[in-house]
Amino acid sequence: MFEDWPVTMDPPPRTVVDPPQPVLVDLSRLLDNRDDAFRRDAVSMRVKAEGLEFLDQVPGHLHAWARSTRGGWLALITCEVPTGNKKGRLKIRQWCPARAVTPNGQD
Repeated sequence: MFEDWPVTMDPPPRTVVDPPQPVLVDLSRLLDNRDDAFRRDAVSMRVKAEGLEFLDQVPGHLHAWARSTRGGWLALITCEVPTGNKKGRLKIRQWCPARAVTPNGQD
């Protein structure tokens, strides 16, 4: 995962979580998509039903931590994002802000 990121400092600004740990992922904090706030009233019911819903918390797994040059921590997570009508989902693996992740004792 970090093969192309040489580190000479101790402690390193990254760590692998092995085995991956169960977490809750706050989907509302996962992405900052400014386009979502523009004209919500103009979104069709079809899109509201079958589009991805970044609102609630979902279970996921934490795979790694990495620190940015601005000082914040990022979490590499996997989880499933549901559609608005809850009939579909999309599995994702992505880096997100640490504030979007909380420990989840259940798996």
